[in-house]
Amino acid sequence: MQNSKGQQRPLILFSLFKSTIKLAFKTKKNSNQTQAIKSFSFLSVLSF
Repeated sequence: MQNSKGQQRPLILFSLFKSTIKLAFKTKKNSNQTQAIKSFSFLSVLSF
């Protein structure tokens, strides 16, 4: 099957998403959500 690349990409996106969530919690602790929102927007752009 040549679909392995297509299956790997969502997995990479998922790990990126997880680290973004971690970052969001970290910035929430520092009461600075702008960075988390920026990272999340960047991730959303990457997924499309």
